[in-house]
Amino acid sequence: MAEPLPPVLPPSAPHHKHAFRHDIWETIEYGKGFWGKLINSLIFLFILLSLIILPLELIPDLHKYHLIAEIFEIIVTSFFTIEYLLLVYAAPSRLGYIFSWWGIIDLLSIAPYFVYRANTQIFRFARIGRVVRILKIAHMKATGETEIAIKEKSTKVLRLVEGEEIQKVVLQHPVFFLIGLILPLALTIGGLIIILIGNFHQVALTGGVVLFLLALLFLYKGWLDYHYDVMYLTNLRIIFQNKHIFGSSFHHIEYPFITNIRPTHTGIWSFLLGYGSIAIDTASDLAEIVHKNARDHEKVAQEIHEYCQEYKVAQSQVASTLAGMQKAVDGAFPQPAIPRPPSGFPPPQSSPPQNTPPPQYPDPGVQ
Repeated sequence: MAEPLPPVLPPSAPHHKHAFRHDIWETIEYGKGFWGKLINSLIFLFILLSLIILPLELIPDLHKYHLIAEIFEIIVTSFFTIEYLLLVYAAPSRLGYIFSWWGIIDLLSIAPYFVYRANTQIFRFARIGRVVRILKIAHMKATGETEIAIKEKSTKVLRLVEGEEIQKVVLQHPVFFLIGLILPLALTIGGLIIILIGNFHQVALTGGVVLFLLALLFLYKGWLDYHYDVMYLTNLRIIFQNKHIFGSSFHHIEYPFITNIRPTHTGIWSFLLGYGSIAIDTASDLAEIVHKNARDHEKVAQEIHEYCQEYKVAQSQVASTLAGMQKAVDGAFPQPAIPRPPSGFPPPQSSPPQNTPPPQYPDPGVQ
């Protein structure tokens, strides 16, 4: 009698560790799930606050606030250090992440604090190196869940026709969100400096609050420009949305009217960072539509071309089906034959032409 075989572990058993690493990577790197969104929100908040309080350490007149800035920097650096170590642990290729562009940015975002703690005159300037943290915002890419959320919100506004579905949402490159943050950050830092140097005097508080409100207004505008100046690719057409503070505008082009798609780079930074313009030539009244600063514009242009080809194939299949149905109908109900006259009868003669005068049109020059 054969001995019983040893129990076989389920296929998922050896992969528990890798599945855990995969979940950590998806949560932190791509912001998936509740915890991913929370971590991304904290990263964004900590980056802005760490840049806002930087003058507290650099301006001599604000020396009495150095301890507050130091405590906050310890909290922020600890958070980013834990994030970096978790990314190194969970990365599919650890060395690949460490020596990647974004891995170096993540390391440089925490290195200035540890260099500064060495307390040497050579490295005191390292505090300014925290500015590199703003580049981490560009790494907060739109994930699948974010795109789904945008689709759900936009479906209620775009008034899609029956059977139409959004296939892709084309956002701007994150670098333009960073550019939109420069003015709000400058206004916020200026308001903070005015309040602190003015020792919370009423005039200083008023000026600081005004700058804070302006910063919020421009921050909201930058957020709108990044999230709602978008292009939607549906299964029937392309919809362009432009949303501003006081309203929004839409225009669209259907795939049959697209004659050419041209992705173009706008400069050396466009080539290095992977963004550009998408020019769409049309046979409609719009003539040409240009969507600027699109992320992965070459890939998007290829997808638009594929949608156009799929639409043409679908139209050809519909025409072929209709032609086949018409042929089947003609076969089922043949047309009656026209009777011919018996032999010996002369063929019918056509009526002689009549001398009909041509129609008289008014002379365009006569009133």
